[in-house]
Amino acid sequence: MVDYGYVRASGNLTIDNFQFDEIQVKSQPFLEAASVQPVGLSWDDLSIIHGILGLTPSSAGSALENPSPFMSMVSQKALEQNNFSMRLREPRELMFGAVNHESFTGDLVRIPLTNRTGRYALTGRWQAEAHYMTLGSDPGFRMSLAGYTASISTKSAYVLLPDVLVMDIWHALQFEEIMFLPASIECDRRRLLPDLTFNLAGRNFTLGPNDYTFEWPLTQTDTRCVSAIMPFGVDQKDEIILGSAFLRTFYSVFDFDTHTHNRM
Repeated sequence: MVDYGYVRASGNLTIDNFQFDEIQVKSQPFLEAASVQPVGLSWDDLSIIHGILGLTPSSAGSALENPSPFMSMVSQKALEQNNFSMRLREPRELMFGAVNHESFTGDLVRIPLTNRTGRYALTGRWQAEAHYMTLGSDPGFRMSLAGYTASISTKSAYVLLPDVLVMDIWHALQFEEIMFLPASIECDRRRLLPDLTFNLAGRNFTLGPNDYTFEWPLTQTDTRCVSAIMPFGVDQKDEIILGSAFLRTFYSVFDFDTHTHNRM
């Protein structure tokens, strides 16, 4: 059984060649899933997930220490540049070995990566130092994340933070926990919510209310806006996870040669 965050899968370990557009990769190990079980809530429709493509920068994050497809591309010198770029908003895009400069304006912001490890943010992930976070322009709501490592990963659909910090955010935003839903708010109040800013390696990255909430239909006529800021749910003290809710806000480039993560 392999845990991918929002799904768990089991099956046979297979080795095969594959092709991604014009990029050919030989002898790639992968799990040929025979059973897939959804885990927890996610606004992604699990019925359309046909596979999971590993993009970690080393094999250390693999349960069997197999290289990710991206690392196989690097080791087999299949790329013009040892990077990949992605955009999770429509029109969605994943590009290997290049950057699509038509997908953004302005300059990319470079974040140095760290190889610091912890109990959950394992080595082999794309991760950076987290400094602090703020909520709107309120100087009283600046919370230190000094000593925390931010793991940047689509393995989680959410932004996972320390439990106490999440409770403070929910309280400040007046989110409510009703029925089976996690903390949520009436959608017509979402436009009144403040921005949420993370400082990573000295750079600020801001999520608007539409970025850190998502619409969850309760009935044909009633919809709640649910928090994408969620508690880690385990006894962790030095990691946070910036998942798809965070990545959807930015065009991102993951650069293996310079060990940096660039965002726009």
